[in-house]
Amino acid sequence: MRFFKSILLLLTFYFLLITPLAAQKPIRFESPEFEFNTAMELFQKEKYGSAQQYFKYVYENTPNKQQDIKSNSYFYIGVCAAQLYNEDAIFYLSDFIRIYPVHSLVPEAYYYLGKFYFHKKQYKKVLETFDKIDERHVRPEEMGEFYFKKGYSYFATNKYDDAKTFMYRAKRASGPYQERATYYLAHIAYEEQQYEAALEGFLELQDSYEYKALIPYYVVQILFLQQKYADLVEIAPPLFENSNEKSKTDIARAIALSYYNLGQYKNAEPYFNFYLDRNRGSLDSSDCFAAGYTYYNVENYKKAIEYLSQTTKTPSIMSQTSLYVLGDCYMKNSQLSLASQMFHEAYKMKIDPEITEDALYNYAKLQYETSNQPFNTAIGALEEYITQYPYSTRSDEASGYLSRIYLSTKNYQGAITSLEKIPNKTPDLLRGYQRCTYYRALELVNNNDNSKALVMIEKSIKYPLDPVTHASALYWKGEIEYRLGKYGAAAQSLRLYQRHDLAKKDQNYAISFYSLGYAHIKQDQFSDAITAFNRFLDLYDGENQFLVNDAQIRVGDSYYMQKKFSQAITAYQKNERTGIANKDYVLFQQAKAYGYQRSFDKKIEILERLIRIYPSSSYAVDAQFELASTYHLQKQYSSAIASYQSFISKYPRSVYTKQAYNKMALAYLNIQDTENAIKNFKYVIDNYKGSQESIDAISNLESIYTDQGNTAEFFDYIRTKNVNYSESKQDSVAFKAAHSKFTRGDCDGAIKGYEDYLRQFPNGLFAATALFNKGECEYGNKNYDKALISYEALVTKYNTNNNEVAVKKLSIILFNKNEYARALEYFTKLIELSSSQNNTIYAHNGVMRCAFELGRYRQSLESAETIINSDQNDQDLKNDALIYAGRSAYLLNENITAKRYFSTLATSCNNEICAEAAYKHAEITFNEKDYEEAERLIKRIISGSYTSAYWLGKTFILYGDWYKEKENYFQARHTYQSIVDNFEGELKEIALQKISEVTALENAQ
Repeated sequence: MRFFKSILLLLTFYFLLITPLAAQKPIRFESPEFEFNTAMELFQKEKYGSAQQYFKYVYENTPNKQQDIKSNSYFYIGVCAAQLYNEDAIFYLSDFIRIYPVHSLVPEAYYYLGKFYFHKKQYKKVLETFDKIDERHVRPEEMGEFYFKKGYSYFATNKYDDAKTFMYRAKRASGPYQERATYYLAHIAYEEQQYEAALEGFLELQDSYEYKALIPYYVVQILFLQQKYADLVEIAPPLFENSNEKSKTDIARAIALSYYNLGQYKNAEPYFNFYLDRNRGSLDSSDCFAAGYTYYNVENYKKAIEYLSQTTKTPSIMSQTSLYVLGDCYMKNSQLSLASQMFHEAYKMKIDPEITEDALYNYAKLQYETSNQPFNTAIGALEEYITQYPYSTRSDEASGYLSRIYLSTKNYQGAITSLEKIPNKTPDLLRGYQRCTYYRALELVNNNDNSKALVMIEKSIKYPLDPVTHASALYWKGEIEYRLGKYGAAAQSLRLYQRHDLAKKDQNYAISFYSLGYAHIKQDQFSDAITAFNRFLDLYDGENQFLVNDAQIRVGDSYYMQKKFSQAITAYQKNERTGIANKDYVLFQQAKAYGYQRSFDKKIEILERLIRIYPSSSYAVDAQFELASTYHLQKQYSSAIASYQSFISKYPRSVYTKQAYNKMALAYLNIQDTENAIKNFKYVIDNYKGSQESIDAISNLESIYTDQGNTAEFFDYIRTKNVNYSESKQDSVAFKAAHSKFTRGDCDGAIKGYEDYLRQFPNGLFAATALFNKGECEYGNKNYDKALISYEALVTKYNTNNNEVAVKKLSIILFNKNEYARALEYFTKLIELSSSQNNTIYAHNGVMRCAFELGRYRQSLESAETIINSDQNDQDLKNDALIYAGRSAYLLNENITAKRYFSTLATSCNNEICAEAAYKHAEITFNEKDYEEAERLIKRIISGSYTSAYWLGKTFILYGDWYKEKENYFQARHTYQSIVDNFEGELKEIALQKISEVTALENAQ
């Protein structure tokens, strides 16, 4: 029983194993017909895998005598493989055709083989295979598929005519391929620009489930291509709302462009917004232009500029139009300088005549309206417009602008150049010429180019059409002549101005008397000077109290120079009570005046007051020495000696120190202190060789020793000083022979005489004076190399009162020879020797310049700051110090300091260095990446009245850099281009390089 159960379990397991195989092949081969029919049943049920296994079994087990069953089985093996998309389908079907070439199923084998190739997208093989089929052998229900797939294969191989033939047949055949054929026929018509046929075909499919999503896209595109913009905007908006995202973008473009072409810009705007938001990196220039022009018409100028700027790279009608419209956009945004650039660029393209003319007119008009802007070529632009379009309706208007610009432009030199080319000037043009030459003269005065300024002001005076300008020009002629040292001519011009009918209404009327007073002083006409200065004091009601203070002092000086000491003292005392500056000078002058009146007690009182109140005054040295000398003169020898000693202690380097020692020696002699007298005279001889004081000391020493009857000791002492006293008379005679020529102004004779003297007495008593006077003559004769030798011999060997002057002139000579290192040594020495504030400031000015040239920027900065912080009233000198301080700090990378000095200077004037300062301030700010402030500073320069074309050009290049940093390459390019168009040389080369950099950045986008 157990055995039976085991057998049953084993059999059950066996049947479980073989059951899955029952569908693949029979347990036993009963008959070919039966098995073939079973395979066909599976095939018809689309169980192609099982059917193929049966067909293979039938094929392998059917004897050759049953050829029909065997060959049919082989056919279906291939068909099943094709239906299963197995790669062996090609082998089986091709092999069937090879083995059974005349079989009735060969056409069907080709059909299945073609379908398989179609599935594999091997369209050429599809065509090769289908071409072998006689259409009569294709079953009617497969006809549509056959035609479509053959038509599609032609379509895929770009044989549209053949494709259309079979697609038309497929369309006529019933079945699922009708819609597909209709679609591809419409698509081919679309590709062949047969838009009506395409539209008809696509509209047939508008309700098709398979194609309804695509149809709107085609319909919209066809209407757009047919330029049926009105039809498109009727049907497209609903299609846009119901389309997928991809189609929406394309439809939005078509709607936007259609509204644009219809001039309905408000309707176009939202569709452009949608389209542009999704296609920022792939826009062509036509789309950019349409979008930009649309935004322009809806007054969205910012977006208009953004898109129109992308359409101007290559010359074309579109580019020219874009530039013109950009000009108007910038004008609407009040960016007139940029607007001017755009109009100018549009004009230069010269493609469309109407745009070209209008662009030139707008450019010229803007130049006129922005005459304070750089590159003000309004005159040239207007002249060009009038020349090119003489019969334009706007030619008269341009002529009117041209006349007015001569009366308003700040580009005075450009206007003058233009006007001087016109042979027959109308009264209006002559009035413009009078004005332009007048203001150009003032510019030149501001730049310290007074010689050229005089030429210009004389040109203005020649055409007195405007009496107000004429009167003012007469004043400035006198002022310029004074600055050129033509004092007589200056006085004459100023008096002529004062007699002019309109002079009293001119702002310079009162000041003209101040200038006239100085012109008289320079000619020693002190009585006339007093009259002029008093007239100024009566008339002047301005805010500059320095002028009032100075005029009061000069009245006193003029009385003083006439030896009218009482009147001088009265004038000085008045200034002491009411003046605002230079009270130390006023006290000193009072003291000297009292001295000349022999009111020594009063002189001493005032000198002591000056020393007490103004111990740091530049007159304190003179006052201390005068005080000691006055005590001496009053025979108050003890007080004199004490004052001399105090003076020597305080001012050991003063030019008066040598005299102080000599006078102190004489004071000792007067109180019978011979020992101290001899001691001080010998100090002068030992330490100030070659000076007049040394010669005087020797003479006084001889007298002392002679009075003592001790001449031997005197001569022994003199010999130790290498002085052959026995030759002193001959020395003196030889010197006097040369010196007399010097005093008569015979410099050539004096030079020869001094040379003879120095050869004969190289260490003579008067050698130092001879060297100095010889140097003065050589300097006056502009023989600077010889003067250099004379002055250097003096300052190297001697210590005299003339050393200060000699060192100053050595500094000047060497600086002008560009020997900055040696010049720096002497300017530094001049600071040590200086006996006046003016010379100290002058020396620091030289140190500042030389140190800068030598790259010693710290030293240059320190001297510049000394000048800036001084009480120096010469604004030009302070401005020079400010620019050097700024430059030095900039090169020391001390940007905060540099900006402080540059900003101060930038707002104080409008000449070359002030323009440089304004630019450098902006440049530093830009380099610090403070772009907002940098743009503000740049715009301030552009809208200012700076006269330097170079620094304004540099500013525009900096503005281009600013645009480039902001990635606004379009505006950067055009800003650089404005430099290329208006400059030559360095700035043009820089701008061209910058344009290349912008091009590279644009190409990299």
